[in-house]
Amino acid sequence: MPYARTSLRAEHRALRERMRVLGMSHRQIAVEFARCFSLRPRAAWRHAHGWSLKEAAERINAYAAHNGLSPDGNTVAMTGAHLCEYESWPGYRPEPAGRRPTPYLLSLLAVVYGATVHDLLDVADYEHLPAADRLILDKTTHTAHSRLAAPSAALVGGAQPSAGAAPARNGRASQLSLTAARDAPAAGTAVPVNVPPPLAALAAALLAVPRVTDRAQPRRLSDQATQLWRLRQQARYRKIADHLPRALACARGLEAEQGPGRQLAAQATLAHLYNAASSLAKSLGSFELAGIAADRAVKVADATGDPLLGGAAAYRLANVLLSARQFTPARAVAVGAADRLRPVMTASRSHTAMWGALLATAALAAARAHAAAEAWELLGASRVAGDLLVAEHADLFSIFGPANWLIHAVNVAADLGDAGEAIRRAGQVQPRSLPPFLAERRTFLLLGRARGHCLRGDAASAAAALLDAEQAAPEEVRTNPDACALVAGLLAGSPVRNEPLRGLAARMRGPGQPARTSP
Repeated sequence: MPYARTSLRAEHRALRERMRVLGMSHRQIAVEFARCFSLRPRAAWRHAHGWSLKEAAERINAYAAHNGLSPDGNTVAMTGAHLCEYESWPGYRPEPAGRRPTPYLLSLLAVVYGATVHDLLDVADYEHLPAADRLILDKTTHTAHSRLAAPSAALVGGAQPSAGAAPARNGRASQLSLTAARDAPAAGTAVPVNVPPPLAALAAALLAVPRVTDRAQPRRLSDQATQLWRLRQQARYRKIADHLPRALACARGLEAEQGPGRQLAAQATLAHLYNAASSLAKSLGSFELAGIAADRAVKVADATGDPLLGGAAAYRLANVLLSARQFTPARAVAVGAADRLRPVMTASRSHTAMWGALLATAALAAARAHAAAEAWELLGASRVAGDLLVAEHADLFSIFGPANWLIHAVNVAADLGDAGEAIRRAGQVQPRSLPPFLAERRTFLLLGRARGHCLRGDAASAAAALLDAEQAAPEEVRTNPDACALVAGLLAGSPVRNEPLRGLAARMRGPGQPARTSP
């Protein structure tokens, strides 16, 4: 039944992607797969990574060969068929069927899957394992994990290393494989998260078990959150990466010390720091880390019962989903938060701006899903907030106003392929209507304008807009996937050698790095 099988694969993929965007670990996904699809634990862990039997077998072989591991000193030769038998053992009949996994093989699977040996076993396995194997597993699990080196980012996250490739040295790999503890110490969970090296300190601060290392005063942390927010609007990502990890670690430590009765102001500061972490991780290309931080912000905001703080956290989560091309969930998150905020949308300028920003984000999600009527309807609803505000409003919660509404209109039109509307709307934005420090938002406008010119075939105007955007916010443009894709497309399609644009492309690549493309 090929159609049913294809449908099941699509269902697996949709659930796995939804859980990963929310920052859930492979362990959590494996548990959910086992529950939803009645999978045995070894099969559930493989599906949690999205690997076919053949792909998983290749990774097992590659890891064993790379590290010279096998019981007899030779490398193993796993096949998809054999792995299927190991997954199904002992079967569902009185007599065991399939291949019984040895303690060595279970340890190897655990390392490749980022699990513990006991994660890969259920009651049926324990009932049929020989007593000697159970003793080995119980007594040597931790030793085996300490001896077996953690898989490289290439093995766990994607491509295999070429045969005979030397192990990546610290500081030399393009991706850093970071294993850190999640918030729940009781679970003892170690979650492998692949992050770019500039985000390593942030990942450690976000994922490590919180502990009090600096009894910073809540007021000082609040000031730091405001400073980091301002740096974010200026698109100064390197400076944020230098200062955010310490502030976040302090705020998480204080949260753990104060417990559930902590003050609303302290919770708000922690939520804003989580939002800053999510924004930075998204901007630097780690959607997994961005999703974890956004999910933490949502949980903290929900605990306060404050619809404005909840709206800010939902706005950040929606933007992570949007960047990860999860358009339907992004729209649902943004519209849901706007609905909860609607009864108090005029309580303050912050409430009004937050409501408008959420609906405008939902409009972008609808546009990128090619739902034109819905996109313009949502954008039209958000204009109510722009009209109420009269001028631009910018604070830790949101940024919105008449100019920001137009900027969203530019990008909605570009997403829908309407070049004329994108260029027309861009021309309506008055240069002085945006506060000078909102460099990131000015770049959003210029990229929308560049996309409009590209759609019209005006390469010169598109290139000029991109170079203006780089001048306004260099770090934003050089890390923005849409900007990278635009530059690559312009260079590929232009018969004339454009040195300024080639220079921008080189700055986007960085030393020795390939050009980035849109996700």
